[in-house]
Amino acid sequence: MSSMPEQPGYDHSDTAVLLAKVEHQLTSLAEQTRTAKRERRRLRRARRAQRLRVRVRASMPVLRSGLMFIAIVAFATGLMLMMADTDDPMVFFALAGAACALAALTPSGK
Repeated sequence: MSSMPEQPGYDHSDTAVLLAKVEHQLTSLAEQTRTAKRERRRLRRARRAQRLRVRVRASMPVLRSGLMFIAIVAFATGLMLMMADTDDPMVFFALAGAACALAALTPSGK
């Protein structure tokens, strides 16, 4: 009778080596995942900061114009109160000076 030849026994040392390789790959993949998440968070923060800088830069001319408007209105109000001979115009002149100084110190936004 012809029978099948016996298969040699399976060597379990190969399994240990294969298991060590797979564990190493899993560890490496987990580290790559952590690095990718960290980089994604960093890029998201950088984009958010860039968007904020663009918005602030775009709003600077509007802020300067608003401060100058406040200064003009306060100065005009101070003049009217001075002509009406009241004691309050100095407060409005101080407000006009402060608003004008703030407008001068505000960056142009270019």
